[in-house]
Amino acid sequence: MYRVEDKFRCSENDLRALQARVDAVLRPNSNQSGMNGYRVTSIYFDDLFDSYLQDTEDGIRLREKYRIRIYDGSFDTIKLEVKYKKYNRVSKISRTISKDQMKELIRGNCIEDVEKSLNSPVTLFNLAICQRGLRPKVIVEYDRKAYIYEAGNVRITFDRNIRACNRIDNF
Repeated sequence: MYRVEDKFRCSENDLRALQARVDAVLRPNSNQSGMNGYRVTSIYFDDLFDSYLQDTEDGIRLREKYRIRIYDGSFDTIKLEVKYKKYNRVSKISRTISKDQMKELIRGNCIEDVEKSLNSPVTLFNLAICQRGLRPKVIVEYDRKAYIYEAGNVRITFDRNIRACNRIDNF
């Protein structure tokens, strides 16, 4: 299922004003433990030529991303995700993996996949590792406050303090 995704850059003052309006009509995402939202930390993978990054920078309208994601600095839940973008519509396939599996992928090794299906993010990661030399390239971290409106499958997120690092061993 696709979701429409539009991103906007704005000042902190505008962000606060928008968030106050959204606070009045939507409820916070249930994954948030506190009033300030949660921290998202992702390690993005790319091929030897940084093709996925280049596609993003070039504004390619059909592209994909490979990442591992954790929340609030905890390895209790580790998500392996392949995200597809088609114009402003996005979809992703995701699976929870173990810390040992995460370490293997970060080392550039394939992991066991019980599904062995092209709908499995593990299968897709393994194929990209073998065929395209997929490797971890950058860590991106930010603070997120998320809201949902279930009736229309609407999700609004406010991301702040976006930062990046290419020292993969920091993950």
